[in-house]
Amino acid sequence: MANNKIQIKRTTISGRTPNTTNSSNTAYIDAGELAINLTDQKVFTSNGSAHFEVGSNLSTLTVSTIIANGSVGSAGEVLASDGDSVYWTNVAGSTGYTGSQGIQGYTGSQGEQGISGGSRLHRIPRRYGLCG
Repeated sequence: MANNKIQIKRTTISGRTPNTTNSSNTAYIDAGELAINLTDQKVFTSNGSAHFEVGSNLSTLTVSTIIANGSVGSAGEVLASDGDSVYWTNVAGSTGYTGSQGIQGYTGSQGEQGISGGSRLHRIPRRYGLCG
């Protein structure tokens, strides 16, 4: 088997993108040709008149229609997830994730009980000099 390589146009200069207008430029790509920026970790292609990113981690993304579970949703609805599936839901009256309850703090120990006497009052005579 031959030791042939397929290499696509590439650069290591951050921010450099291919062009589709100047065929004498080394950054020029034809329709369907691939180019990669190794520093920015982006892959590009062209439709013949403009270049665009392909793959993940896109810096721009244009979407005309989102279909979730066979439906495009209605006005006022947003995409939501319950962790198992994605679905359309109405924004009005919706509350977001409120998070789990935190740990309850220390409440302290119970204090000592006070004196509990009878219902009868004891009078101390004045002669002992204890009452004014």
